[in-house]
Amino acid sequence: MRAPLFSRAFPTATEAGFPVSDQRPGSDAITDAIITTDGSFRVTGWSHGAETIYGWTQEEAVGRLVNELVQTAWETNAARQASIDRLRATGRWCGEVVQTHRDGQSLRVLSSVSMIRDANGAPEALVAVNRDLTAQRQAEVALAQV
Repeated sequence: MRAPLFSRAFPTATEAGFPVSDQRPGSDAITDAIITTDGSFRVTGWSHGAETIYGWTQEEAVGRLVNELVQTAWETNAARQASIDRLRATGRWCGEVVQTHRDGQSLRVLSSVSMIRDANGAPEALVAVNRDLTAQRQAEVALAQV
């Protein structure tokens, strides 16, 4: 078994060796949530963006089942199953879902998930990049009402 993709917190720019004055972004500059899990959906990596979007620290998130934290809601069970089937068949899935912040607030999230397979083709890990669309969707609704 290989080591997890991220065995500890994503480094800040300073921890990665970039001087404060250096403009190259570290993971703390990425606003999207980057979440890695093992094949059983247990969190192995939780970025600064994930902390901001969902309200859980990396220390609280790592080792827990990802859906305990983000509580993904699907429009229908068929939509949920279709996303799982696509992920298994192609190794990728992308779509908009409703997830939950730690405080219970609903979030509209664009999620892009990639599966990493071992040498035998078995699912080994997942990497999700999630973008919070909540404010954008609220603005679209407000504009439609004008």
